[in-house]
Amino acid sequence: MALTPSLIKLICYPSYVGSDDTYIHLQVARNVLAHQGWGLNSGIRCNLSTSPLFTMLLIGVWFVYGKLMFGLLQATSCLATTVGLLALFVRLRRTTGGNLAASFFGLGAAAFACNLWRWNGTLMETSYAFCAVCLILLCFTKYELPPLAAGAAGLLLGLSALLRPELLAVGAVCVLLMAWRSRTQRALSLAALLTGFSLPLTAWAIFAYSYFGSVLPTTLRAKTVSGIMLWNPDIAKQYVELLGYSLPWPALLCAGCAAVMMRKRLKLPEHLWLPVAGTAAIAGFYYLRAPGLEAPGRYLLILFPMLCAGGAEALSVVMWAMPRWRWKGVLPAVLVLHLVTSVVFNALLIAPPLRNFQKEYFLTMQQAAEYLAGVTQPRDRVLVEVDVGVLAYCAQNRFVIEDGAGLASPEFLKRGIAFDGVKPEQVRRQMALVQPKFVVESQATAPADLTTDIPELMQISSREYRGHGVRSASKLFANIYVVKQRR
Repeated sequence: MALTPSLIKLICYPSYVGSDDTYIHLQVARNVLAHQGWGLNSGIRCNLSTSPLFTMLLIGVWFVYGKLMFGLLQATSCLATTVGLLALFVRLRRTTGGNLAASFFGLGAAAFACNLWRWNGTLMETSYAFCAVCLILLCFTKYELPPLAAGAAGLLLGLSALLRPELLAVGAVCVLLMAWRSRTQRALSLAALLTGFSLPLTAWAIFAYSYFGSVLPTTLRAKTVSGIMLWNPDIAKQYVELLGYSLPWPALLCAGCAAVMMRKRLKLPEHLWLPVAGTAAIAGFYYLRAPGLEAPGRYLLILFPMLCAGGAEALSVVMWAMPRWRWKGVLPAVLVLHLVTSVVFNALLIAPPLRNFQKEYFLTMQQAAEYLAGVTQPRDRVLVEVDVGVLAYCAQNRFVIEDGAGLASPEFLKRGIAFDGVKPEQVRRQMALVQPKFVVESQATAPADLTTDIPELMQISSREYRGHGVRSASKLFANIYVVKQRR
């Protein structure tokens, strides 16, 4: 069961290495290995990775194994997913009192989630972050740890936060739970936990501040608002959609279990506090701070272990309260429905765009990079709206890329030009700031989108391709414009 995501990867889309962001990691790694600095452009330092630990892993593996690192990291990504699922199962065996039915239900709910299949086996941080959350759940089956184990758990929390910054919130939850529930050697264990937690974070913060001049990555500033949003229907809709296509049947059963627990006033076991509080912390962060997620399945994948662990543990409580109910028939039926639904969604929505990624989007951006490299000089600027990863990777520093989303071009954010979709007025302000020679729309919905509102632009190329996202697999256009020279 734990091998299901890797088998699906091998059968359905073995050559898919990841989305456009994969190539941002690759371009940064290439620049570091060529002694050209940590950033998208040669010699321009930029803290644009929210997963610096994965970027460092990529740099190290590329340095040792060269281009073999593509297959090697895909294999280790699958291994991380498998290890995470096994760790989740071991936790459930402990927290459910050996309830095999509930344990296998939690394992199956996670392993059969098509969103996990989609991000497994890629050159991205997703599988490693998923595994990290599963290991955190296993470490904190109980909130009383001896000092040595607490130090190791703290180190895991700190490293996890360098895979996904949202896991800082999970780390804080673990610290609070341990401070509240620990009884023996509380001070020593808590000190060990905090020491382990802070070591990797402090080391990265010192490096980031001295090297980039800022601890916060540009991606965090570009994708969140400055205040909080109490009403955020876009994020709420993305939550519902993700559950609807990735965990529909387990979510319905778990919702029923929650209703039974409230009706019967069943006590919430202590081991359930971490999945519940961790889910609330991460989901609450995105709801309050993010106006929307471009790839919700990627960012919210770290919630899946908590949702599946919490659901299975709640199921165990209800099974204990209702022993005569027909659980032996219901649970296998739910898992079969879950698997069948995921297979259908994978075949119809996920696999086609992932299989076509190389010959559609990648090839389109590769051709754009080659054309631009032939008509520019190394110091010429190209403003890109909005995905820059594949274009930068294929350009190989033959021209300077200005990122319209602000991730690799923090000067836009400093001037108050926050990205809010590709809008003519915003593009005009960006053009005035960086004076590009060319402008590229990498995900336009029609050819020559910008020429009507920005007369300074003249379209010179437009190529149609199919999008690679689950919700954006329709026809898109890569438009290249030249900026007219003023007389």
